[in-house]
Amino acid sequence: MPDRSIGVSNFNIKELEYLFNIAHVKPAVNQISFHPYNWAENRALLRFHQKHGIVTEAYNSLSYAQQKNSTSSFLS
Repeated sequence: MPDRSIGVSNFNIKELEYLFNIAHVKPAVNQISFHPYNWAENRALLRFHQKHGIVTEAYNSLSYAQQKNSTSSFLS
């Protein structure tokens, strides 16, 4: 059987643990909304990723900052 890899999006720890129990292939990457304003709430998930060798891929990492500071010309 050839090597395979899978990626997931927006999986939390509980969903990843469930996937580990049923999948033949562990996910290589989990894409999550991640930016400086939600780092603390994602801390446990980031540690889980690190422990299990899952790459964290961020989306919304800059656009959220623009939304929080709509008067800024950054990224305009």
